[in-house]
Amino acid sequence: DLVKLYLKEILYIKGQKDYVMFISRERKIMSLMNMRDLEVDLSAKGFLRIHQSFIVNTKHIEVIANDKIKVNNEYLPVSQTYKLSFKEFLLKHQ
Repeated sequence: DLVKLYLKEILYIKGQKDYVMFISRERKIMSLMNMRDLEVDLSAKGFLRIHQSFIVNTKHIEVIANDKIKVNNEYLPVSQTYKLSFKEFLLKHQ
């Protein structure tokens, strides 16, 4: 089945092996896709990789605390690998 999901609806994307789960407020949609390709395709559209398993829509970040961010009342980890690029993003978008 094809499901229409607008980028602005996506809160974050969670990688699960060869699949990704698109998380919005209303639903979760699983698709056979690659996190690396999504990261490249979505980076210019307000999305940022914060962890091996997470790409977040930066417009939906509610709180930034230590090594976690809050999106839709869920805390997502910012891993050591992506911490520098996350800090650079924050500096550019203060």
